[in-house]
Amino acid sequence: MKRFVMILACALVAMAAFAEGEKRWTNNIGVGLSVPFLHLDCDAYGKVNETAFALQGSYAGFARNGLTVKATLSLGGCVTNDFPLGTDTGWKGGLFADATLGFGYAIVRSQKFILTATALVGLSVSYYTQESETVQDPELGEVDRGHSAVFLAPSIGADVTAFWRIKNHFGLFVGAQFRWIPGGESVASTFDGDDRSLRFDVESDEIGNSFSIVPTLGVMWSF
Repeated sequence: MKRFVMILACALVAMAAFAEGEKRWTNNIGVGLSVPFLHLDCDAYGKVNETAFALQGSYAGFARNGLTVKATLSLGGCVTNDFPLGTDTGWKGGLFADATLGFGYAIVRSQKFILTATALVGLSVSYYTQESETVQDPELGEVDRGHSAVFLAPSIGADVTAFWRIKNHFGLFVGAQFRWIPGGESVASTFDGDDRSLRFDVESDEIGNSFSIVPTLGVMWSF
């Protein structure tokens, strides 16, 4: 019986060592700060340059042969002064969200450093609103009037990211995405309302050939 237990223990140790040596996939969870810059060519507003500041969560998986999968989700705020929103013609702030999914290859791989290049698809959404103001409407009388604008920008492009492993399960990463926006939509809305009624006027226009650049810096946990 003792001999059987010793053989079983040795087999388990050997299997664990083999599994560790033959690790086929590495997972990396990252948290960082991204600063997307978007240049949007809008039919309704002309050229709109927008800068966002977002907290980004990311996942990157590396196969032993170099295959790489990467996904990101960013949430934050954005600023611009390139289009009017009601009576507001100056700088304005809004909400920003962005998501990407990419597949590629780790072109440099070592125990401490990995450099990846992936092709990606993405979607950026920007939302701006103006604080409502009291106006006199010919049909509704005295109402509160507000304005909002939404920019939807699907994209394709490339992501280049470098990962430095400082400890066994902890490291840093820095990356940049270069994205082409082949088309999208801008949606402008105006609402008039009081205690008895509410009216919405919505107008949608196309976003033409545009682009975005997204640098990111953060920390990662590997397992």
